[in-house]
Amino acid sequence: VPSSGQVVPFGSQAGLQGDCLPNVAGLFSRKVLMGMTDGLTVFDYEAMSQRGNRLMPVMVSVKVSDKEVDESRPLVLPDVRYSLRFEFTAFNYAQPGIVRYQYKLEGWDEKWSDITLNNWAFYPRVEEGNYSFMVRVYAPDGSVTSQPLSFFVEIKKPFWKKTGFQLLGLLSFILLTAGVVYLRERRQRAFQRYLKKLLDERTAEVVRQKQELEIKNKDITDSINYARRIQSSMLPPVERLREYFSENFIVYYPRDIVSGDFYWIHTNGSKILVLCADSTGHGVPGAFMSIIGITLMKDIATSNPSLSPAELFKHLDRELRITINQDRSSDKTSDGMDACMVELDVSDYTVKIATAMRPVFVVQKGQLKIIEASKSSIGSNVSPKEKEFEEHILQMAKGDLIYMFTDGITDQFGGPSNKKFKLHQLKKLIDTIHSKPLNEQKEIIEETFRMWKGETPQLDDVLMIGLRL
Repeated sequence: VPSSGQVVPFGSQAGLQGDCLPNVAGLFSRKVLMGMTDGLTVFDYEAMSQRGNRLMPVMVSVKVSDKEVDESRPLVLPDVRYSLRFEFTAFNYAQPGIVRYQYKLEGWDEKWSDITLNNWAFYPRVEEGNYSFMVRVYAPDGSVTSQPLSFFVEIKKPFWKKTGFQLLGLLSFILLTAGVVYLRERRQRAFQRYLKKLLDERTAEVVRQKQELEIKNKDITDSINYARRIQSSMLPPVERLREYFSENFIVYYPRDIVSGDFYWIHTNGSKILVLCADSTGHGVPGAFMSIIGITLMKDIATSNPSLSPAELFKHLDRELRITINQDRSSDKTSDGMDACMVELDVSDYTVKIATAMRPVFVVQKGQLKIIEASKSSIGSNVSPKEKEFEEHILQMAKGDLIYMFTDGITDQFGGPSNKKFKLHQLKKLIDTIHSKPLNEQKEIIEETFRMWKGETPQLDDVLMIGLRL
């Protein structure tokens, strides 16, 4: 440098084709041809004079994924990720010295790079987009190029990111969704038609079966109603009691149409026998047993008019065992009946009471007492074959009361706690009302039973007989 006498080296950083100068050859028009280690370099003095002191960056090399490409024209690449390497240089031969660079890949970098001495830039993974690689140069005196070097790079979008493809994909998705929905609704409609057909078939079958059941139920109900008429015809008329008792009532509530509870009345001169019995079971089975019991009692009482109530029970127990083959059965069964029987001789008001698992209430001179039940049941083979039925003989007076009843009323669930009515509550009720006329007592007993039962189903047949001497 003439002004300072400083020697400035020129090499590849200054844009020369190498760092060694083996040969120099002069050319016309103030140009010098220099043979460098890596190629030829032409030094144009006229161009340098016209350029003056301006620094002009020049793109030296562009590599795409380590492959050299033409840096003289914009770069357009297909839709793949690439690594990009840019090499550039700038030199002022009239004012030599160290230059610095600053670059930016516009569209990728948010800001310019730091000022550096490196004359290259590397981007390892660049995706689709439009980019402009720009370089600006800082001269040794700190001045910067007014117009940066620009190099355009376009990496095309993959086809699946293009608007047309996305619209096509959206349309395909809509069509596919619509097709799936249509097919699903079609299958659903077909399935609903199948279900409707199946439901119609099942409904028709249910209706047919219902009609058959209604016919059968009507036939059965008609048969049971006819059986009730037969059973009712076998029960003695209540009017017969009026010939021997000043007042009487009978509370009779079969659980079903026919009943296993029954009463029987037999007269023999001045004497009257009243039986209150509870057959095993209720409904049709109980009704069969009651008819057997009534028939046997008629035969026994007619054939043996002198038998006492306890002796009648013994005969009834034996005949019932024979009738239902209890003695032949090896199984212990309780088929039979629980009962109590009262015999009144109106000539002297002597009362004989026999019990078989059923107690009797007696009111004498305004005092209520219980005639306890014997522990033997009629007809059952659970008890010993030789059974004992206790007989109580009472001397009663006109106006005294006798109450006979089955367990249907005492075993009925109901009340506030849904418990059994039990014997002690019935005793308390009778003790409260026994001074009233029997027709009023009947109404009170019936109303008490209805109130106690409430919405609870009736569990058993109910029978209660009240007699005033």
